[in-house]
Amino acid sequence: EPLFAALVLAALAAVLRFRHVRALRWAALAGLLAGLAILTRANGVVLMLPLAVAAWRSPRRSWGAVHAPAVVVACAALAVVPWTIRNALTLDELIPVAAQGGITLAGTYNETSRTDSRFPAAWRVPNADPAYARLIERTRDRGEPAVNDALGDAAREHARDHPGYVAEVIWRNSLRVLGLGGAEYNDLATVSELGLGPRWS
Repeated sequence: EPLFAALVLAALAAVLRFRHVRALRWAALAGLLAGLAILTRANGVVLMLPLAVAAWRSPRRSWGAVHAPAVVVACAALAVVPWTIRNALTLDELIPVAAQGGITLAGTYNETSRTDSRFPAAWRVPNADPAYARLIERTRDRGEPAVNDALGDAAREHARDHPGYVAEVIWRNSLRVLGLGGAEYNDLATVSELGLGPRWS
């Protein structure tokens, strides 16, 4: 999290510097930093749209205006492509950054999260749920993509079986993102995810 936050802020600072001085090296740096942020957390890809828009010059309908956003996107891709190639060679699948979608879904869409009286609908490592722990054990030998796919299938099935829970997840986690999930949850999340003690939390 701290590395991701630093890379995102640095990419934003670089694109703002580009807007001020109009030197393409700043657009390239913004793209490179965004690519590194994507490698740190795959959901960092959403940063590409605001960076490309910020690098778009006036007049917006000219070919010259597209040059800087293209540099941003190309430099981000240059940072990500070596890892994508590594994934293809190591895992025998085209996985741009990480096989984590199923793992992410399974952390919330499971019986343990759904029935937890303390932090209902909160994400947890999937193997904290006994059924998913058994699923991981059964698929572990087939590799990371297979585990991710199996967990994703199980999580989607769980969501289909409990449609009201999907709404509960959205509601409770929206409150948590806004810091309104309760002091106890905020303290726990800060301690576990960022490694900060209770005082800093």
